[in-house]
Amino acid sequence: MTLVGGGALLVTGSLMWHVAAANDSFERLSGGLSGRLAIVLLAGLLMANAAVWAAAYALGPGFVVGTGSAVTPLGADYPKPPEFPLFAAVPAPGGGGVATWVAFAVPAAAGAAVALVVPVLLRSGA
Repeated sequence: MTLVGGGALLVTGSLMWHVAAANDSFERLSGGLSGRLAIVLLAGLLMANAAVWAAAYALGPGFVVGTGSAVTPLGADYPKPPEFPLFAAVPAPGGGGVATWVAFAVPAAAGAAVALVVPVLLRSGA
């Protein structure tokens, strides 16, 4: 749970970092009120997938965005994704910068959480 929760924090942080690009994509994609509601609902439903992708990114192997692509902390190489606000959170193509290395705190936090919880569970007999 810590790993996926950390992935959700990574996605949220990246969306906040790229809020202008996400907002531009949202405005170009949605027409009226019904279109805006549909995009918000779809993005909300896809946040679980995005959290798992971000957790895979933080662990190192990353994820793919299309055929023959890879998005990892060491670098990203992918074709232009379709217009959708969540794609604004994907790191830019090229080498990973200092901000992408912050993602490695997620698996470290997950490991620390397991190290703290397992002894307590073993002592309680659960």
